[in-house]
Amino acid sequence: MVVESCCPLDLSSSNPTYQCSGCELYVGGVCRRCLGGFTKMDSTCVMCSNVDTFLDRDGHSCATYASNGWCSEGKPTSGNEARVNYIYKHMSASGACCACGGGYQQATPF
Repeated sequence: MVVESCCPLDLSSSNPTYQCSGCELYVGGVCRRCLGGFTKMDSTCVMCSNVDTFLDRDGHSCATYASNGWCSEGKPTSGNEARVNYIYKHMSASGACCACGGGYQQATPF
């Protein structure tokens, strides 16, 4: 296994970016794990923090959505779409939780 310690620069687009910003483990051209404070969404790591006050109608927080596998990499997992998109007290997991594609997302500062 080869682990690269530097992020390769993507020069193929008109707006070059580092492919692994926020990545903790970059193997074979793919980020396998993000650093703390970053959430994997699609193939990149995004700075994100959950809405701390979010609880669904059953009292589950964003941490539960991630640990139970109801969401992964910014999307609901198969069969969990209704749970993730259910709005309770004006909020849903898809809007509040990083693992589900919500939360407070910020541009990577490097």
